[in-house]
Amino acid sequence: MKDKPKRRGWMLATGLLLVDPVSGMIGFTLLMACYLLITGALKAVLASAWSPVPGWGWMLCNGAISMLLALLILSGWPGTGLWTVGVFLGVDVLLAGFSRIVRSVSLSEFGGSDQMLPTPRA
Repeated sequence: MKDKPKRRGWMLATGLLLVDPVSGMIGFTLLMACYLLITGALKAVLASAWSPVPGWGWMLCNGAISMLLALLILSGWPGTGLWTVGVFLGVDVLLAGFSRIVRSVSLSEFGGSDQMLPTPRA
């Protein structure tokens, strides 16, 4: 019965969305802004670690745009709570997919190495 607290949290979140969908979407938008801010910062840090590998700039661009989207959400919150979920999350997923495609193509041109991280600089 360890998973009861997890189920209780999901039940509470679902109940909030059913009882008051507007407040639920506003809260979810704040959660999404935090997610985009954190993942954007992590993508930027990861891109700096991959800087010698071709295509690292696309990941840095993706991280910067994710953080920009998070700041746009937070600047207009709670008024932006109803329309940003679909639009901004869609843009983030589209850019993440594009940066991964570009990176995989550049890695095959880099020498076909399937090593994910380059060796540390001396």
